[in-house]
Amino acid sequence: MDMAPKLASTSPVNGGKPNQAATRRTQDAADDPGRLRYRRHLHGREAAAGRRKRRHALARLAEAEAEAKAAGLPLPSRGWTLVLLGRAANRLSDAGRAAECFGLVTRLGAGGIDPRHPVILTARYDQAARRAATGDTREAARLLEPVLDRTLLAHGYPALGEAHPLLARARALAERLGITLPGSMAAIDEASLDIDV
Repeated sequence: MDMAPKLASTSPVNGGKPNQAATRRTQDAADDPGRLRYRRHLHGREAAAGRRKRRHALARLAEAEAEAKAAGLPLPSRGWTLVLLGRAANRLSDAGRAAECFGLVTRLGAGGIDPRHPVILTARYDQAARRAATGDTREAARLLEPVLDRTLLAHGYPALGEAHPLLARARALAERLGITLPGSMAAIDEASLDIDV
């Protein structure tokens, strides 16, 4: 019994009768193991080419990070390079490299950057989003804690202003994870740009 799928496409030009050429092509593809092997071969080559492109992109980003380190760039600049490298690694499904990059950024706090610097908070948020995607909500909550912290700094404002996009993304992620959010700083109207003259 022939189990090959048969397309019975109809053509209005043909008076609504089945399109015999389309049916024959479908049967030929199903009956020809050589054609099936060729299609599998092409799919494998495309997948391998994609893997090579990902490895090449990650290598180029790692070179950029090494150049930034060798050039003696200020730590925040190096941190932003690592954040971009971590994001690229994450998109290219290299979870280990992404975690390493985000971890290096958070460790820059020991090197002299304030742990509440936006580059460190950004790395913590990105790592939290990765952890949440894998189901590790406890670790994601721990990583989000400093990003959501509303403690006033020496200048009288929290590390991230109420209108900061990173804070908005962190709050949205926290809500999805069911994390209780600290109260908003309603007394500080940072979003208002009204100037009394």
